Amino acid sequence: MNIVWMIGLSLLFLVEKHSPKALTFGRVLGVALVVLGVAVVTQPDLLHTVSGAGAEGPPPMEMR
Repeated sequence: MNIVWMIGLSLLFLVEKHSPKALTFGRVLGVALVVLGVAVVTQPDLLHTVSGAGAEGPPPMEMR
């Protein structure tokens, strides 16, 4: 997992735990992450953008 995503999610969880509107924040965050997941599944090209890998993507793996 990308370190930027791990830090970002950790900060969002921290805000959620200390927010007076934690239930609403958690639901909005959950819906946003589900929408992001569905978008990546339906349009796999978004994965490179979301992961920060760039348009060229990772180098291909060699099969032995």
